[in-house]
Amino acid sequence: MTGKRRPSKGMSCPLPRTFALLGLCVFWGCAWLVMQWKTLQFSPARPPSPDAEDVPGPVPEKAVKPPKSIKTNPSRGHPSRGHQVHPGAHKSQVASCPQRPRRKEKWGEVVKEDMKIIKSSATAVQSCHRLGDALVYELRFLEAHKKEGFAYELLLPDYVVADEAGAGLERRSTLQLLAATGKGLQPLGPAHSSQEQVAKGDGSFGHWREPMERGFEHTASRLRFSTPGNVPLKELTRLVAVVFPMVPAMGFVEVVHKPDKKAKDYDPTKRRRRKELHRELFFEAFPRVGAQPHLADRPEETKPGVSYLWRTSHHDEFHLELKPNEVYEKRMPYAFAEYFGSFEHSGAVLFPPPPTYQYYENKVALTHLFQKSNVLMPETWVFSSLADAMAHRDQVRLPVVLKDPYGYSSIGLLQAETIGELMEAFNTFFAKAKVGVEVLVQRKVKALKEARVTYVDGRPFHGYWRIRQSLKSASAASTRGGFQDFNFPLEPLSDFVASFAQRTGIPVGGVDLIWKDSPDVQAEPYTLEVSPTSDINPPSPPDWKEGYAEFKHTKGFRHAYLGIRRKWAEAMTLAVAWHRRSKGHLFVGLDALLENGQVVDGVVDALSEIQRSFFLRLLAVPENQDPLNTTLGLLHSLAIPFDEVILLRDVNHRIWHLGPDTLLLDRLEASEERRLQELKLPCLNLADLTWSQVPQLALAAFKRTSRSRQPPRRPTSSEGEAPTLKPAPGPAKPPVAPTSAEGEAPTLKPAPGPAKPPVAPMQEPRNAKRMCPLPAVGRDNWRQVPAKDLDVIREKWEASVKSCERRGEALVFFLNLAKANKVAGHAYEMPFPHYIVADEIGWRPKRSTLQLFTVDSSGHFHPLGPAHSAHSFIAEHGDGAYSHWRPGITNSTYGKAMLLFSTPRNVAIKKLSLAAVVYPMLPPMGWIEFNQGKKVNHEELFREMFLQSFAAAGVSRPHLIEQADEAIPGTRYLWRVGGNSEFQLPLADGELYEKRLPYQIAEWYAEFERKGGILYPPPHTYIYYQNKVGLARLFNERKVKIPPTWVFESLSEAEAELENIKFPVVIKDPYGFSSMHLLQAADKEEFLQNCQLYFEKALPGVEAIVQSKVVAMREARVTYIEGRPFHGYWRIRQSLKSASAASNLGGYQDFDFPLSEIAPYVAEFANLTGIPVGGVDFIWEEEKANVTVVPYTLEVSPTSDINPPAPTSWTKTYSEFKHTKGYRRAYLDVRRSWTDLMTLAVIDKYRQERKNLFVDIDNVVAKSMERVRRWKGSKKAYLASEVMQDEVVEGAVEALRRLQARYFIRFLTARGSYEDPFNVTQTWLDSKGFEYDELIVVHGPESKVAHLTSETILVDDFTTSHEKEEPATNQKFMDQLSAAGLPFVKFPLGGRWDDIMEKLLPSG
Repeated sequence: MTGKRRPSKGMSCPLPRTFALLGLCVFWGCAWLVMQWKTLQFSPARPPSPDAEDVPGPVPEKAVKPPKSIKTNPSRGHPSRGHQVHPGAHKSQVASCPQRPRRKEKWGEVVKEDMKIIKSSATAVQSCHRLGDALVYELRFLEAHKKEGFAYELLLPDYVVADEAGAGLERRSTLQLLAATGKGLQPLGPAHSSQEQVAKGDGSFGHWREPMERGFEHTASRLRFSTPGNVPLKELTRLVAVVFPMVPAMGFVEVVHKPDKKAKDYDPTKRRRRKELHRELFFEAFPRVGAQPHLADRPEETKPGVSYLWRTSHHDEFHLELKPNEVYEKRMPYAFAEYFGSFEHSGAVLFPPPPTYQYYENKVALTHLFQKSNVLMPETWVFSSLADAMAHRDQVRLPVVLKDPYGYSSIGLLQAETIGELMEAFNTFFAKAKVGVEVLVQRKVKALKEARVTYVDGRPFHGYWRIRQSLKSASAASTRGGFQDFNFPLEPLSDFVASFAQRTGIPVGGVDLIWKDSPDVQAEPYTLEVSPTSDINPPSPPDWKEGYAEFKHTKGFRHAYLGIRRKWAEAMTLAVAWHRRSKGHLFVGLDALLENGQVVDGVVDALSEIQRSFFLRLLAVPENQDPLNTTLGLLHSLAIPFDEVILLRDVNHRIWHLGPDTLLLDRLEASEERRLQELKLPCLNLADLTWSQVPQLALAAFKRTSRSRQPPRRPTSSEGEAPTLKPAPGPAKPPVAPTSAEGEAPTLKPAPGPAKPPVAPMQEPRNAKRMCPLPAVGRDNWRQVPAKDLDVIREKWEASVKSCERRGEALVFFLNLAKANKVAGHAYEMPFPHYIVADEIGWRPKRSTLQLFTVDSSGHFHPLGPAHSAHSFIAEHGDGAYSHWRPGITNSTYGKAMLLFSTPRNVAIKKLSLAAVVYPMLPPMGWIEFNQGKKVNHEELFREMFLQSFAAAGVSRPHLIEQADEAIPGTRYLWRVGGNSEFQLPLADGELYEKRLPYQIAEWYAEFERKGGILYPPPHTYIYYQNKVGLARLFNERKVKIPPTWVFESLSEAEAELENIKFPVVIKDPYGFSSMHLLQAADKEEFLQNCQLYFEKALPGVEAIVQSKVVAMREARVTYIEGRPFHGYWRIRQSLKSASAASNLGGYQDFDFPLSEIAPYVAEFANLTGIPVGGVDFIWEEEKANVTVVPYTLEVSPTSDINPPAPTSWTKTYSEFKHTKGYRRAYLDVRRSWTDLMTLAVIDKYRQERKNLFVDIDNVVAKSMERVRRWKGSKKAYLASEVMQDEVVEGAVEALRRLQARYFIRFLTARGSYEDPFNVTQTWLDSKGFEYDELIVVHGPESKVAHLTSETILVDDFTTSHEKEEPATNQKFMDQLSAAGLPFVKFPLGGRWDDIMEKLLPSG
């Protein structure tokens, strides 16, 4: 036997092994180069680091190929109608696709083992790059699996916004497929095809996922496709998916972990991982919906309009500072809601909504919420102390479960089946409970099974049965010996879960449900509790036989744990990404926009306006081999706005993208239009329209057809501090509820029995929005106001409002009556800065749209009135009369909005709850920032004040811009800028800054008007800013009285005119300010001397203004808005020899000025000059000026600084007052009053553009008489459930839509005796598709008069006694209107709107 020889240590030959390794390296190197070559071939841009800004780079030459003709008409598709685009015209930029973000360095990190699992995701994408707004994915198509017929399927986890059956998501995906077989890329289709259609092949495809309701484990994103011509898959050379994400700006809010180091159980090594895990899972999900998120961990870092996801819980994740005697567990949910709510103050939107967290481990608040929302729950009692519990033990219906209202995981749970056990349980509970913690007692529902359902956006995501050990067990929690069964019927519960989320306003959560005896998921369950954040137990393996607690310790549990959370994060991200439900979808044939290769006149402006209400989705049928580059190049070169470009293989594929809730805009043949109508696909035929008609018609058409799914109602902050629930029968009175400031919910008494489902009218209107306007925040790159000034500007108002919410277009303010003061007779008064568009007596006595309602214990609104009442009437008669008013502009520089009201039947105010309802009736508004000059704290201050004024006027999200191209046609933009380097643009050679400045300002802002914006003040008035030469010409042209004035361009001109000059005179720099460089001359000699001095110092080309001096001690400075004086004061010279009364020349001020007396001339002056806003200087020759006499005008500036009045006790000079502590606040206060009034001026001008048409509802737009007769006039006729069944009067919706072009449509109905008249009527109107500007509810017909004027028209049927066979005519009311000169049109009872349209829209 011969053994193998073993080489001695250190003597083996390494060469063979070395060569082998070297060969292997060469092989892998070659393979790597091939892979890189392919990647570079398909991916033109290098991806930046994940935390780099997503800024597109320049377009590589290879990315944009010379375009060929493109057939763009999806209606006809004639090859001859192609359009040529020059190479290089493509403005789309290529960049990387959205990347997984990186956490901030200070944020907690996830352990490596978990991160490895989190990042271990599959991909079906070889490479991805961004082309403009499109994401372009090169697919690994050869990995697809063959399915039925000609179908292939590929898992596509890289983009998950896919179609789902049901829930309005059937066409959610925006994915398009393009394939190449050697002849260039061509689009496949039709998209959104069913699996049966894809099996038939020829390029049809669908991007889909199973509905969430079928269980999270089935919701993978899949691409099922077929090949063009059904060629074998291997014959394709490329398969490209193109996606326009159409997602909102998204972000993530993190809470930086701050443990309580003073806590007894503080452990520096302990840290919860739950929050960090979900953050990293969200980071995985963001790129998969096409979003690059913004990251924030402080409220001031959030950005307006950005939708932020977040996830946190307590147990060391959220440190809370407590006040003395506060209980952590009671304060914690409110602290959550308040803290995360502060991230929304910037205008950001958080999901889930922060207010829902007031119900987190807070069963007291939940009990109230469930009863208020009509959620069926077991009978419940809440006792505040042992004494309270013992005193009312006889009211408790046994058996019961006793719960810690702020506990979790069934910790501290007790039971009682007898009175003795109940008393013992009370003693046990309160012996262990913290002081101030209540006990929640709930009747036990005897059943072995209860359900835990996790849902997202009102859709069930995951569920399982929790099974008790026995019927005697208090809970099915695993800590109580319970076990789980994951074979759960999730889908049958979807309708109930959607209804539950809608009713409670909690869109995301985990809810516990139980059925008596055995579960019947078709029946309504009892709801035990819901948590806005709950842990999600992954299913155990199907063959698992042991307890769930044992499964948690297995190797596979961690993967399952993270896997289900990954799906949850994806579902949350999808809920936010699906903002496409927030606007209409307008599909536009590209050929309809073009003519001879150029944009049709009016297209860009019309589409820009449409884009505010619609997503613009363009349809094109390309014919070249590079359709994506070519089409995008064409659109960008022509500056056509769009959100998506859909490349169709065939014109007939268009209908696969359309639905009953979309709108098609195209030039259509008659046969095409008929076919679309047969398919019930709404369309507008451009063959019959001009582009100027399109925006309004598109909006009207969409509102008629849209039935988009609404998200669950968002709770308001007030819902955590609602009134005490009704107690069960007995002598006990409910304890006093702590205020919201204490952060605790009220003590509750038991509900009287199972709640019934709500009737439809009680639900929030179909188009409800979530919150009232908040002050917007400027862009990050805009100059900021000093922090001290900003604090003053953003100071919170006096808390005269508890909370505010939106209901449809209405703002609903719940009043804090503790702030109301009794002022005279029956009148109460309170400041109301929350809505500033108030009546102004003598100017706009019926400007306010505020209505007052009492709110009963059921939440029903009942109208007070009459509105707009005289203050003396409110005091003397009361009985609900009220006035929302502000002092006249000439009466008070600091006028504020006030509410003067009385109570119904003059009852004590403490017995009432009041709500103010406002329809703002506003145009779209915005602000223009000039961001190129130097910071002088002028423009920035006014910007921040306007942002506050906008919110107080009801403006939601004003449009903030800085470039003319951003202007939206029809939007009213406010702006303010001054000189002194704040406004700087480049000058041409030889131009002088001071002379060019006023014209540059006017030209710059006029460009915004050329783009369709409506600016206030008008830009052209700024040519007179610091331009006395222009003013002198204007005053002479318009016959404004001024002192004799001469303009000299040189000393020689002045010398030549010497004999005509009337002395004494003042010599001025035409472009100066603040009386700088002012000279005087009493005679010819002094004049020539000072003229020579002036021109020696003046810049070349600057003229001299010479003006005869009006010898007077006083001159007036008056600031006015829309021709109405707002602020004025006397400027008093040091002596008659002084050249000016300016403070820098020793002058001083007197603020005791007769504004109202000078008002008529100021209005005349503004009208004469065409300068509606400005500061004007007047002077009179008389020693005691008579301001009713026409003065001399010295100058006017379209923008001028406003000096606040000094205190009445001030005796020193004004310049010294400027250095006092109180000056800065006074300075800011007077400017804030100015921005309020400027905003009001814009609103007033808008409201004067159309007349006001007041329309009755009963028997005018609603067939109410049938209901009243059916119930013979009894109370049942006015119940919400009956009113909601009213049919619409024929033609009413269409007629009012036509009338909107000429009138503001304001419903005015005397439904005071109806059940919940406002909410029911609003719901009915919205459900029937009415478009209107305001809904006003009054008690009786005569109360309508308070809203009418001689300029309005009332449409009414003027009938009563509708329960009778022959209703009576209300002739008295008509006579009253006629006597008062109030126009009206009588609607024929039982008639049609066509019968009166001629009266409202007379021909000619």
